Amino acid sequence: METIEQARPFTHHRGHVALAFALRALVSFAIGALFLLQPHAALGAVVLLFGAFAFADGVVALAVSVFGRGPWQMALVGALGIIVGIITFRSPGLTAVTLYAWVAIWMIGRGIFELVLAVRLKHLPDERPWLVLDGILSIGLGVFLIVLPRVGVLSLAWMVGLYALAMGFLQLMLALRLRRVLREYPPTTMQPA
Repeated sequence: METIEQARPFTHHRGHVALAFALRALVSFAIGALFLLQPHAALGAVVLLFGAFAFADGVVALAVSVFGRGPWQMALVGALGIIVGIITFRSPGLTAVTLYAWVAIWMIGRGIFELVLAVRLKHLPDERPWLVLDGILSIGLGVFLIVLPRVGVLSLAWMVGLYALAMGFLQLMLALRLRRVLREYPPTTMQPA
């Protein structure tokens, strides 16, 4: 089990991490709204919107890990999002089936890393359920895309939009929780339980 001293780098930067989760939430809300408000857009536009979402989420997650001194698992979530975003931008003519595969891989990969991160954050037990829920939802939707590949592009746009809004909500709840904990237990006053 991690001690407070082992967790201190993360708790010391909790304010930055909370802000990063809030930024991820805003990006997710914006992209989710775009997917839901423009579901009849051409497949190319949907591909580019998804690529923007994966890339932006990846950049923010990587920034949390690197500049906020967050856990290394967050860097993997970020790298995965950036890679999927770049691949999507380089090949906008992807077929719907290929898009399903990329979305599914990204969602499942993100979900796995969010679950690993939740296990790692033993010193923050109240924040872990949000990451677990985030991971389970990501994996579930990724598996759903694999099991039902014939779902139409419109349904994919709605699913990605709803997914982005749900992720935004979960990231916002985590950011608010971290902010509250930071006010209650500033890094200089954290004592072992």
